[in-house]
Amino acid sequence: MDELEKLFSMLEVLRNKEETYNKKVLEEGPSFQYTFGFLLGEYNLKNKYILEALDIIKNHRQPDLLRYFSLSLRFYFQKIISESVQHLDKINNEIKCLKINKEWNDSHSLCYNNLISTENKIIDKAKEMFSKSTINDFFDYFSSEAKKNSTFDTLANWIIDINFFKVNYCYYRVFETIYNFFCFEYFSLKDRNIKESPLFLYFENHNTSLLVDKNFTKYGLITLTSDYKPICTDHLECRIFNKSLNITLPLSRKIDNKLFKKFIELYNVGIIKQISFKPSLFEPYTGKFTTDMALEAVEFGRVFDIELTDFIPTKLVSLDSDSLWINPVGNEITFEEFKYDFDTFDDYIMTQAVHLKFFRKNNDFYIEHIDHEVFFYTYGEYDKRLYNIKIKGKVLKRQKTFKIDDSEIPFLTHGKPEFLIQILYTHFSRKDLLDEYFSQYK
Repeated sequence: MDELEKLFSMLEVLRNKEETYNKKVLEEGPSFQYTFGFLLGEYNLKNKYILEALDIIKNHRQPDLLRYFSLSLRFYFQKIISESVQHLDKINNEIKCLKINKEWNDSHSLCYNNLISTENKIIDKAKEMFSKSTINDFFDYFSSEAKKNSTFDTLANWIIDINFFKVNYCYYRVFETIYNFFCFEYFSLKDRNIKESPLFLYFENHNTSLLVDKNFTKYGLITLTSDYKPICTDHLECRIFNKSLNITLPLSRKIDNKLFKKFIELYNVGIIKQISFKPSLFEPYTGKFTTDMALEAVEFGRVFDIELTDFIPTKLVSLDSDSLWINPVGNEITFEEFKYDFDTFDDYIMTQAVHLKFFRKNNDFYIEHIDHEVFFYTYGEYDKRLYNIKIKGKVLKRQKTFKIDDSEIPFLTHGKPEFLIQILYTHFSRKDLLDEYFSQYK
């Protein structure tokens, strides 16, 4: 069992233990309840699974293992933000109805103001956490939090070993975040009636039913058909795409990626005639999350479309912290690639960039200038550049490998930006991020 599987097995053991804890709280009342909740209560008692998980996290401070979680955690906080915003909309609609019906009074005002305040605090906290782009950012955030005495003031009389707690606080908080993400996103709803699951209800709300699949009715499995297409991934869970609803369904984490690919290979050549898989029972993703889309994300901005002439700054990130930045200014666009395992020269960090100028003539677009450059950054500049598109590497003079001027190169050939794509694919290493940015032209 590798470290990632070991960590997930610990998370599942703890989640099962928490379910037992919750049942006892209901049966025995508040006297059984931990003062600050289940996870902190078990940590205070030095639960062996939590301590082993902390060791895994400590030993992978530079995130070979934990980089897996970086993007997923951001999706987790993004989801919290989205749900809180929707809840705020619902609250505001309720307020409007009360006012229209002239039922609004002081008690309503106090109650709804408290609800709005709570949701805004959740959104603010989630936005703060969403801005952390890597696991190391989470470490840094919790490390600074651990230096504040106020963090421990309310816990001092309750924690058994306050020194142990302080020393491991940062690692505990990272673990707590991963645990919450695991419970929120991946834990199987095995004790729940399948007809109450978010997945089942999603289909029902869209005027279709999973019950037409006899394997789902009998075993909770979804059968591959012409309407369900498999999506293989290297890092995240296996997925299937429902063409008619335009949604992607994550499959159970217990399905091995390599085995899934082998099944699909045999299915595609007709050796396997029928195959069904257990889906995650959480609500599906909207749209088709292909291998690249599952692993990469447009952090801000949008994918390339020449018809949308108002290009906007765009950043795409990979699961292992590589990124592609697109910075448009007027009729100029600069593409710059940043790698987790960056290249260096004389103790400076090197990045590659492609810069172009374009113009429009008779409703067609043309490239008049394009060049390839290497930028040099100090470590301090590079850290800032990873979050600020305006930072430029100026420690050394940038180096050009080619430069084209005074030209009229068609932006589109055969309906695609082929010339630009060929240059970018030749020089940049992250073809998957480029695939995503130019996904409109596949």
